[in-house]
Formats: sequence, C-alpha cells, structure tokens
Amino acid sequence: MIGPKRAVPTRLRLGLPLLAGANAGLLVAAHLCKGASTQVDGSAPFNLLEPHAASDDNLISAIRRLAEAHVWFMVFIVAFLSGLWPYLKLLATVGVVALTDMGRLSKGGSYNWLCALETLGKYSFADVILICFNAVIFDVSTGGPYRILLFGQLELQIYMHLKFGSVALILGVTFSALLTHWAACELSPAAAPSPEQEGGAGASEESPLLPDKDDTGELQQEGWRWTGPATLVVACAAAAFLSIGAFMPMVFIERSGFLGKLIRPESNRNLELSILALTGDMIASAKRRNEGTVFFFAVLFVVLTLVAPLLELVAVAACGVGSAWPRSPWRRWARQAAEWFHSFGCAEVLLLVCLATLFEIQTVVYFNIGEECEPFEAIMDNKALLSIAGLGFAASKECFVLTPHLRPGWYVLLTAVLLRTVAWRLLLSNPRLPAPHSKA
Repeated sequence: MIGPKRAVPTRLRLGLPLLAGANAGLLVAAHLCKGASTQVDGSAPFNLLEPHAASDDNLISAIRRLAEAHVWFMVFIVAFLSGLWPYLKLLATVGVVALTDMGRLSKGGSYNWLCALETLGKYSFADVILICFNAVIFDVSTGGPYRILLFGQLELQIYMHLKFGSVALILGVTFSALLTHWAACELSPAAAPSPEQEGGAGASEESPLLPDKDDTGELQQEGWRWTGPATLVVACAAAAFLSIGAFMPMVFIERSGFLGKLIRPESNRNLELSILALTGDMIASAKRRNEGTVFFFAVLFVVLTLVAPLLELVAVAACGVGSAWPRSPWRRWARQAAEWFHSFGCAEVLLLVCLATLFEIQTVVYFNIGEECEPFEAIMDNKALLSIAGLGFAASKECFVLTPHLRPGWYVLLTAVLLRTVAWRLLLSNPRLPAPHSKA
C-alpha cells in the first residue's frame, strides 16, 4: 500500500540539512580566519618607517575594534549582516522546510517565507561591499619617492591585503543563497503537479501558465492588457536609471591631513566613487601590486552591484512582454532568471554601505591605519621644517582626514531600486503569472 505523498521531496528533506551544515562550517572558517590586513610599505629618513601590518583582523577582532571605536553602523554591518545573519538565514531555511514536512506549514506559506529569506539574504554581502570601499579609500600612495634635501627620500604605500577569510565569506554567502533558492524552487506551487497530472489520464490540456477559467476571465484579460506593458516600461526605466547611476559618483571622499596631502598624483587625492570608478580603482590597484584577490573582489563588486541587477531587470521586462504569450516556455525561463538574479543583485545593499561610509568613515580611520603618523608627529605640523625638506604643502595637525559627501549618483541608484520594486509588484499582480512570489 502506497502511503500519502509527502509535501517535501526526499532529496530536499535529506540533502538540505547536510548541505546547510557544510555551509555553516564554511561560514565559521570564514569568520575565524583572517579576512583583511592593512599593509604599510615604504621608507623614510632616519628609519622612521619600516614595512609592517597596521591591522590584521578576522571577523571577531574586527567587531571588537569597531565597537571600541564606537562605529555602530559598521558594527551592525559586520556583526549582524555578515556575521550573525547568515547563520540565522540557514537555520530559518532548514526550519521552514522541516515545518512543511511535518504539515505545520503549507507549501504556499513555506514558499513565501523562503522567498523572503532569499531576498533578505543578499544583505550578507554588505561586508564584502564595505571591504571594496575600504580597499579604495585607504589606498594611500606617494606615487614614488619624495626627494628630501640632505636626508634621502620619503616613500609611502598603505593598502589592504585581502586574505582567505574574506574569500571564504563570499563562498559561504553565495552557497547559502543557492540553498535557499533551491528550497524555494522545490516547494514552489508551480512545481507541484496538478490533480489531473497525478491521476494520469484526463490531465488538463491547458498550459499551467494560464489562469483558471472563471467568471472573472474578462477582468483578468483586462488586467493583463495594462500590467504587462506597465511592467515592461517600469523595468526599462529602472534599467536606464541603474545604467546611468553606474557612471555617476555616489560618494565624494576628500582625503587630507598629512598622509592625504602626500598622495600623488594629485588627481588621485580626492575620490569620486561610482560603481565603475570604484571597480576601475580596484583593478588598477590589483595590477599595480599583483594582487589577484583584489581583482577577484573588483569583478565580484561589479557583478553584485551592476550586472546582476541589470540582468534581473531585463528578465522582468521580458516577463512583461511574455504576458502576451502565456503558453510560451520562455516566459517561465525569464521569470526563473529574474528570480536567480534577484538573489544576487545588491544595488540596495550598496546604498546602505554608502550611508555607512557617509556617517562613519572618519571614525574608522584609526581602525584601518592605526598609529601610522606617530613617527612623524614631531614634524608633520611644522610647516617651516617641512618646507626646507620640500614637503611644506603636506603640513597638517591631523594624520589622515576623510570628508565624505553624498553625490547625485546615490539618488539615481535609489530611484532604480524603487522602480525595480514597482516592476516586481506589477509583474506579481499580473493574473497570468503562474505562481505567487514575494520578491520586491
């Protein structure tokens, strides 16, 4: 005698806990291993400067030092979004599947919960994006040696060296996103066979993409006539704003103080941080120092903040066009592509990191650079003495000062994110959409 069919497929019921455990182990390794260090290299008269690491942290030590500096916004990003939240998301994913298997939660309800977890899971990439910002902001180079009369030369390079912990964090968060998406696909109402299909003969010949025939059929047709084109228009507008915003600076960083004034060429002293400019700066830094990890982060940054969101909007627009041909299989493929890209599109996470940079970047200077100006304290504000050495322009009482300003690019990207939300709402309100979805 064949028992009742279980709501959760066997491969998901048995495989998810094992894979989630492996994922948690990878996250633990990422959080315990060193993730990034701030390296200081160069030379100065009287051996005032020797190559060394100004800081070298894993997640736990980074949280502790950020808390000591009272940088609470960044503590939230590092400790909760990239520290605690990945574990909570894994636990919630396994819990939702278990409740569904026990019959405590319907498949439709579990699907909605998993979609919400999938959407919120992308915020675990916040620390990765923050690392990319810091790698550019705290890249200080004199662009070669300054010749100091009678005393030799001064050359200084400060840069971030990315380690295994940061790469493992990316792998862990990505694996977690894939697990949640897999669970959502397995429990999707669209994946469940209809009663006719389960019974074999007499299966409906209607496409599963078509709504049930009822008295509201005419209203559904009218709904499709405006939601389909509206989805297309709004998604295209969002893609246009995103493409334009990628070129526009989101944050302007004025770098001054003793170390800031030493930066050469002078055009590199102040930073106009847009998506493409930040990516270009990271690639240039990777080539200059032969840092393959920095190049990997640069590629990942542009994929998360530009490529994935843009492809998501293209897929959503295709879904809007596909509403005119509800039986076409490519409409389902477009929707699945939109869901996949939505899991990794981090435009809104980028906006959050920009705000953290705006409010707390100066406070975090000591966290990244430490006491690197201590050897120069006796002379760095003595303009007369520095003028004799040819460095009078660098005189300052402060070691390294960062003054951030929000730029129009941030608002353009915010508009793109809001339009994307509207496009999803229009798409989900389409009566010809085959299954409910909670993405926004």
